Amino acid sequence: MLLGVIVALAGASIASADPGSGRIARGRYLADEVAFCGDCHTPLDDAGKPDRTRWLHGSTVGFKPLQPVPDWPESAPAVAGLPGYTEAQFIRFLTTGITAKGKISRPPMPAYRLHYEDAVAITAYLKSLPPAKETQYEKPRGPAGK
Repeated sequence: MLLGVIVALAGASIASADPGSGRIARGRYLADEVAFCGDCHTPLDDAGKPDRTRWLHGSTVGFKPLQPVPDWPESAPAVAGLPGYTEAQFIRFLTTGITAKGKISRPPMPAYRLHYEDAVAITAYLKSLPPAKETQYEKPRGPAGK
């Protein structure tokens, strides 16, 4: 019985020791290193590299499908700061693929079905980023922009 109480207390202290910074770090890892969100949602700098000063501030989409896709977007929206989404809406988006407007995500954006905790972590990370100040993307991505 005493061992069960000790294990429960240890688990509680571990859970409470994971402040938002741990969740944000996990979200950064998932968004930047696993899902590669910056590949589409970050504009390029003059050297053709992702512009770290405008990380996840939205960008033009630098590729097209081989076959026509209805409503193919010309740009990937800013996601830094979660513009247009509440935290709950963005978690729902990452776990179901359903946007804040109640529509299914469309290509090239994957309709993710993430685990809840991963979606919470990514949402915390994106919310921690400064939002974009601009909404227009002056620099196309890919070979056309060089």
